Amino acid sequence: MKRLWIMSLVLILGLAATAQAWLTAQDGGAPSASTKTAADKNAPILQFAAKYADAFNQAKLDELASMWAPDASYYDRESNERREGREALAKDLAAYFKENPKATMNVKIDRVRWIKPDVAQINATVTVMTADGATTTNQLMAVIVQDKNQWMITSAEEYATPLPKTSADALKELEWMIGEWRDEAPNVKVATQVRWSRHNAFLIRAYTVDFGEGDVHEGTQIIGWDPRSQQIRSWTFDSDGSFSEETWTKSDEEWMMRSYRTLADGRYGVSTHILTPNGNDHFTVRIIGREIDGQLLPSSDPIKIVRVKAESK
Repeated sequence: MKRLWIMSLVLILGLAATAQAWLTAQDGGAPSASTKTAADKNAPILQFAAKYADAFNQAKLDELASMWAPDASYYDRESNERREGREALAKDLAAYFKENPKATMNVKIDRVRWIKPDVAQINATVTVMTADGATTTNQLMAVIVQDKNQWMITSAEEYATPLPKTSADALKELEWMIGEWRDEAPNVKVATQVRWSRHNAFLIRAYTVDFGEGDVHEGTQIIGWDPRSQQIRSWTFDSDGSFSEETWTKSDEEWMMRSYRTLADGRYGVSTHILTPNGNDHFTVRIIGREIDGQLLPSSDPIKIVRVKAESK
């Protein structure tokens, strides 16, 4: 069981140091306060956004309305429409779902600025798709407050956002990943290479994981832009028969990759991988929200990944 968990992580990242983190976490190790990242601090906001999108996708009007403060305000810059109060917003939502009963939403948090421990301002990209495939993507600036352990939106302003013209434009912010990388763990050797596909339509990550004694795995991750859902997604395939699909979001300078994985033995796992760049030559990876077939596991410690520099001739 422990080995399968190690592989489920290494296969996604192509990084051997991650295996050490899984082993530490499996033995009950917990990250210290000093290892916590901005993503940890922003976790309540990310969870709130995911909960809101989930309620929207299931058309749970009462739950959506409860996530707005009683005196909340909303402003649409493009139409110049304003709404004041939870009741007015609930009526608008009801009218919208009557016309678009199967609409779905994706929320990508772009930035979180903490005003106080219980007040945060967010910038987000919100994409809504109707049943006929029509997609609308807007920017959202909102203030979210905590009241009696419940987060609520007190004000929100929505405005149009320019969409990337090509996949390469959408993936530009991940271009720093291109090159060769290795981990610093002594027990497992992992080689990872990231390159552009033809026409810069995708980023392709190829990796090999050598556990020693001839036990070698290899795999490929394809990172691309989904023009329908307006988000970065990836697909990972490993030589042991396991595979996964991931969604990518950016919060400040960190990237969060939410993974949904089918293991080779048929079990299902989910986890969130936090990538924190540190210059151009190394980044750290940390894994939170891990579970397999509903069984929760501890978060991992950060792992440092370093770029392999070309030798000077």
